[in-house]
Amino acid sequence: GTSSTLLVVSGSADGTVRVWDGRSAECMHVLTPTTATVTVGMSLAATSAADETVAGRSVHTVIPVHTPANCMIIVPRCPRAFLVSRSGVVLRVFERDDTKGRSNADDKADFVAATVSPSNKWVYVSTEDGLLLCYDVSTGRIERTIRDFAVESSGSDTAEISGLVHHVHKSLLGGYSNDKGLKRGRLTMWK
Repeated sequence: GTSSTLLVVSGSADGTVRVWDGRSAECMHVLTPTTATVTVGMSLAATSAADETVAGRSVHTVIPVHTPANCMIIVPRCPRAFLVSRSGVVLRVFERDDTKGRSNADDKADFVAATVSPSNKWVYVSTEDGLLLCYDVSTGRIERTIRDFAVESSGSDTAEISGLVHHVHKSLLGGYSNDKGLKRGRLTMWK
């Protein structure tokens, strides 16, 4: 498309991502990330029903990025996230290196929230087991891991980070946690 194209991207509880024409409200692409079979260069629009899809695993975060152009980061509730072109081609897979070869049944390794730095150099992902992983968007490698991120952000080991945000001008990362035992959640800022 041209630079005047208005796109709307939505994640869904059914595990799909839809790319919409913002002017006509027409759905242009339906993308379905998979948990096991996605490789770099594969089109998410062409995945088959036989693939191990994220069925039952909602896509909770879709982040448009300006670098690389016309791309987005898709984060389903699984231990993988994807840098994808808006047509659905996977450019990079972000995954935990401590979960390879393990059964996913009781690992509590799923990604639960994500954000990117304003420069699009870093993608930050919080995990179900309390980690904060910082990936380099250009390489897909984990550059930093903060252990017990959820505990330090919430003051509780039963809380889960349900939202992340990066300040647009400063090196501040905000984590919102929601402990089921509290009436209100907590926002913690990290420098």
